[in-house]
Amino acid sequence: MGKIVLLDDLTINKIAAGEVIERPASCVKEMCENSIDAGSKNITVEIKNGGISLIKIIDDGCGISEDDMEIAFERHATSKIRNADDLQKVKTMGFRGEALASIAAISNVEMISKRPEDDFGHKIVVEGGKVLEKSECASPNGTTITVKNLFFNTPVRYKFLKKDFTESGYIEDVITRLALINKNVSFKLVNTGKTAIQTTGNDDIKTVVYSIYGKDVASGVTEVNYTYEDIKVTGVVGNVSIARSNRNGQIFFVNNRYVKDKTLTSSVDQAYRDILPAGKYGFVILNLEMDSSKVDCNVHPAKLEVRFEEEQKVFKAIYNAIKSKNEEIMVKTFKEPEIQYQENLENVIENPQKDEQIVDEENKSEEFKPRAGTFSGFFKKFLNNENEEENEFESGDKPTLIEDIFEARKKRWIKLG
Repeated sequence: MGKIVLLDDLTINKIAAGEVIERPASCVKEMCENSIDAGSKNITVEIKNGGISLIKIIDDGCGISEDDMEIAFERHATSKIRNADDLQKVKTMGFRGEALASIAAISNVEMISKRPEDDFGHKIVVEGGKVLEKSECASPNGTTITVKNLFFNTPVRYKFLKKDFTESGYIEDVITRLALINKNVSFKLVNTGKTAIQTTGNDDIKTVVYSIYGKDVASGVTEVNYTYEDIKVTGVVGNVSIARSNRNGQIFFVNNRYVKDKTLTSSVDQAYRDILPAGKYGFVILNLEMDSSKVDCNVHPAKLEVRFEEEQKVFKAIYNAIKSKNEEIMVKTFKEPEIQYQENLENVIENPQKDEQIVDEENKSEEFKPRAGTFSGFFKKFLNNENEEENEFESGDKPTLIEDIFEARKKRWIKLG
C-alpha cells in the first residue's frame, strides 16, 4: 500500500487557515473585504480581547441567499471568478474562496444574512468546520458574522498570539487601511464597547485622514490626481512638517488593494530625497489604478504582495506624481507659515493694543505686564517710544519683516546703550 494519501477536508482547511488567518486581524480583513465586495456602505466591527474571544462584523450589503449559506463555508467556493482566465482581471477584494472555510475550521462562526428581496433572514452556525444549525430568523438587510473563540482547536497558534492590546492594534491598522481606500464606505470599529475608529463615508480622502490621523496631519497633506501613460495615481502626499522617522506613514494600494512593494517605497524615497533630511520618510497614501492584467495579485497567501509587469513604469508614475506636488508641498511647509506670520506682525503693528487685549481677557484675575524680550513686550516698548524715533522710521515704513524688526531692536539697544 502506498504512503501518500489525500487529506480530509478539515485538515486541509486548518492548513489553509495557517496561511490565510495568521491572527485576529487577518480574520477581520477577510470578512470586511467580503462586505465591501457585497456593496456595503456601512460596516461595523466589534471586537473583544483583541478579537480572540469575539469578532462581530455587521454590514448592509446585498446579503446571501439561503442556497449559498452553507456552500459559502466550503473551500474554494466563490462568487467572484468562474475560471482561470478571470484571475487575470480580478477587480474584487477577495476571489479565492478560502477565507470563510479557513475561519470556520478554527473557530465558532454564526452567520445571519438577508437579501432585500427576501421576507426574512437565514442563520447558519458552524463550529470547527461542521455545520451545527440552519434556520430562519428576523434580520435587517445585509450580513452579520460573529466569530468566537478563534484558534480554539489550534492551541499552538493561540499560544503565540500577542497581548490583547497588541492584537487590537493590528485590527485598527486593518480598518485604517480599508477606510482610506474605501472613502465611500462608513467604517466603525468598537473595541470592548469603546469606539476606536469611525469614518463618515462621504467619499473625501481628507475627511478620512482627519478622522484617523487628526487635524495636524490632515492640514499637512495635498491631494494627488496624476496620470502617467496608462497608470493613474490618486491619494494624498504629506509636506515636510509631517514626515515620519519610519515608513509607517507610507500606505500603498494597487487597484484598491493594500500591498507592500519595494518599487513603490523606492520611488517615494527618490521623490522626497531633495526635500527631506536623512532618516525622514514622506507621508503618502497612494492608490495605483492600472490594467489588472499587468499586475499579479495572486503571489501571496494574504494578497499583500504583487508582481508588476512593468516595474519601471510604476516607479516613474509614483515618482512623477509626488514631484508634481513638490512645489505645493514646499509652499505649505514654508510659505504659508511665513505669510501668516507677516499678517500677524502687520496686525500687531497697526493695532498695538490688540495683543494686550487678548491676553487681558484670558488673565482677568491678574494684571498683564508684557515681559521685555517677548513679542508683545517688544512691540509695546517699540510703539510707546514711536515719537522718539520719528527720524528712524518715516510714516508708512514700519518694519514688516522679522529681519527689519530685529534691526530696529538692535538700533534701540545701541541708542539706549
